[in-house]
Amino acid sequence: MAFKYLTLSLALAGLSGVAAAADDTFLDGRLNLGIVPGIKSADYSGGGASGTDTTSAKEGFGVGLGVEYGQYLDKQFGWVAGASLIEGSAKGDASGNGNSELKETHYGVQINAGAAFKVNKEIHIELTPFVGIGRAKTTVVGANDGSDASASGTFFDYGITLAGFYTFNDHWQGGLDIGYEGYKAKSSPSINFGAGSTTVDVTAKGSGLIAGLSLGYRF
Repeated sequence: MAFKYLTLSLALAGLSGVAAAADDTFLDGRLNLGIVPGIKSADYSGGGASGTDTTSAKEGFGVGLGVEYGQYLDKQFGWVAGASLIEGSAKGDASGNGNSELKETHYGVQINAGAAFKVNKEIHIELTPFVGIGRAKTTVVGANDGSDASASGTFFDYGITLAGFYTFNDHWQGGLDIGYEGYKAKSSPSINFGAGSTTVDVTAKGSGLIAGLSLGYRF
């Protein structure tokens, strides 16, 4: 009889441990909307062009759709990691090249990993560095006698975000984030500098504040 009670006690303890482990992990799907830093400069090389053009940055808009998985190692502290599909665009007013405007649009994949802190059952905070890679289209507006010069190339970004989330009834979630992002968009458009069109390597660069809102669901 004592053995039966011991077996029952161990089984209940095991089930309790499984429930506790489930409470210590989470999987969130999130849609994020926010601002993207504008283009601060552009490097030109090849085709008879060289040098850096400083631009007046105009913040853009970005959207991300992804998932986050996290696990708490104790009652408050843990880790989180995730991946998102991203899309965005930004601008900058160039001082050179006929005072033309620069534009870039991009899409790609972004991954992040960092720390999680549970304030209470509903509220938690995440600090996550991130990196991303994808494709970008860079446009030099009015570069060719008033017409645009554009080409597609590579996109790379990096940064860090501090975000807070409130989860309603263990499911629907709202969040706010703020952080820093730097990026490069590389392409090779054909530009006419007055002696015919030539292919020029252009690297548009941006960096600065990012901030956004998110809507999510905890599975």
